[in-house]
This record gives sequence, C-alpha cells and structure tokens, in this order.
Amino acid sequence: YFSRCPDVSYLDLSALNGADGSPSTTAEWTITYTIDVLSRGKDDFAPMTVYFDHPDFHPPQHLCDGSAMEPAVHGGQRQFQTQENKPPPVPNVAMDQTFFPIQEGTRTVLRLKMAPPAYFNLTYTWGWRQHPPRVQVMENANKHFPPGNPINLYEQEVDVFGAVRNVLKIREKISDLSPAKRMWAAFNAAKAQLESAAPDYAVCLIAIKEAWCSFQDWKDRNHLPRGADVDPETDLTLLYVNNTIYGQLRDGGWNDFPKWRTRAAQLKVTLVNGDYYKRGYLNIDFGGARGWESQFKPTQKLGGSGCQFSFGRFYWSVNLAKPVMRDPAARDAAGNTITTKHKVFITYNFEPSRRLRFYQFDPLHHDVAVYSLH
Repeated sequence: YFSRCPDVSYLDLSALNGADGSPSTTAEWTITYTIDVLSRGKDDFAPMTVYFDHPDFHPPQHLCDGSAMEPAVHGGQRQFQTQENKPPPVPNVAMDQTFFPIQEGTRTVLRLKMAPPAYFNLTYTWGWRQHPPRVQVMENANKHFPPGNPINLYEQEVDVFGAVRNVLKIREKISDLSPAKRMWAAFNAAKAQLESAAPDYAVCLIAIKEAWCSFQDWKDRNHLPRGADVDPETDLTLLYVNNTIYGQLRDGGWNDFPKWRTRAAQLKVTLVNGDYYKRGYLNIDFGGARGWESQFKPTQKLGGSGCQFSFGRFYWSVNLAKPVMRDPAARDAAGNTITTKHKVFITYNFEPSRRLRFYQFDPLHHDVAVYSLH
C-alpha cells in the first residue's frame, strides 16, 4: 500500500562512467523487460526514454537572447539555471522505443539497446489503455534536483524513507488522507475489535465500510478521495498523497483538457500536498506541434490501440520557468492533517500535441507520482 522502498524505480549507471568519473558518451547498455500480462492487462507496451543533450553542445551565440538557459553540471547530469546572454541548450529529445501489443496470459521479454549513459534522463513504462495510473518511471539515480541540490535523487529518497525498508517510518511519512493508509487503519481497527475480550461488531462493520469506501477512492486517481475538495477557482486540483498524485478537474471529465486547442489558453492548477515530506511539481510539453512523428505500424489488427497513440519521436521542454516546491504537510494538536497549497497559472503560447496536452509529475519522487492530461 505504501511507498516503494528506495531504489526500486532508479537506474544507477555509474558503473559505466569514464576514467575521469563522468558519465560515458560511448558505453553501450541495454534494458531487459520481462512483462507478465494478467487478467484485463492487455495493452500496448510503450517504454519511452527521455534524453539530455550532449553536455558540451550549444547552438550558435546569435540564436541566444537575454533569458537563455545555461546547463549546470551536478553529479555528471545537466540541470538548468537562468543566466543572461548564455547559449540555451539544444532541444532535448525523447522517443517511444517500441509500441508492442501484449496479450493476456502471456510473458513477453524485450531487450532494448540504450543510448550512452551521459544522455540518459529517465524511462517511462506505460500502457495506454488507461493513463493515469498505468505508468511508472525509472529515473537516473545520479540526477540532482532541483539544480544545485548537493544530494542526488536516490539520496533524497533515502533521506525521506530510509536506506533500509522500514514500514513504520514509511507509514509515518504517508498522509493520513491517503486511501491506502485509511484502508490499513480501518482493517486494523476491525482486527483490534475482533481480538478484544468483548468485540463490538457494530464498530467492526463501520470500520469495514470505511475500508470499502477507501478502496473505491484508491481505485480512481482521476477523482479526489473523500475529505479533499476541488478548488472552484482553478481548472485542476492535484492532491499529493501516498507518494503519488490524485487529480480532479473542476468541470468534470476524465483526464483531458479540451479548453486548450489553440495557443494562449491558460491552465490553472491547485497543488495540495498531504504527505509529510517535501513534494515538487513540473509541467512538461511532450512535443506540441514540433518534431512529432510516429515510426510504428498500426496495432489495431492485433487488438492494440494503434500507432496514433504512440509518441514516436519528439522534442520535450519544460513549461515552467522553475520547478514548484511544496512544503510538507503537518498535523495539528488533534492529529488532523494540515495540507500545504499552491496555485500555478500557465499560459501556453503553442498548440498542444495530438497525443498529450501536458505532463505533470513530482520531480523529487517521480515513480508513480504522475498526472497527465490528454
């Protein structure tokens, strides 16, 4: 129910570093996926890798302006900071590495060759039948975020949850508003009654009802769980609990944003952190109207989603001037959770991608903390 132990969703490629300790620009490596498909798991498997540019490569100086971004190197990986009159980085590239139909009751083994480690940012593994929540991210463990942070992503995860899996410590960091934690509390309340000398079965029934309602909340990340309110003044409310993200659109709907069809559309998002550790927010463009192409054949004949749902290859960019960092939630004297809130307004000056309007995630604890709108 709770956060995965540290390093589950990280890839540490430091063993491939060059003699000077920096990430290699020539080393070859592969990722092997073993995919077991259970009941109702039929989908198109699409691992998508996001790459950094070469750390030393810049466009000509005459293409720069006063608000350009310059790469800063931390732990061998590029992060970005604003500096005047410096060359911006070349647009970063990302791509679906395959778009493979997988069937119920089968095991599929895929071996995918990767670009050299110096370019590696992260890899998404997802299925398109329902997204979110069918997505998980393997991050580069040696990235430092936000820029200038002296510890890398893996060390940040350890700092929050510990280097050794400690269920009690993990549970304490997870919000009491989390549906998974509420299920756990309800089952334990019922168990305590049943094991008491004079069990109160009415109390047990109330606890089981609470567990059932929390289970319904847990199954649907496209609606906020009970106790969390949608902000009527913004388009979307995101709730950070249980090391993931629940979201709900003010005007209803699944996980799309039809308001944005042409440039100058504005997105208003309310961020609510219910977990008892720091969370972050980034809003990413996966292609827009630029550089998008699909190199995969249709899969409809095999029961797949079809190549129109593939990202193919594209350039990605960040839609925010800087990441939004949210302070941890706290508990008051009565033990009630006091969330922290922040509002983000974004005006898009380009047309959206046909596949995904924008991608939102927590860059500090990425894994399954994802909420994208189509």
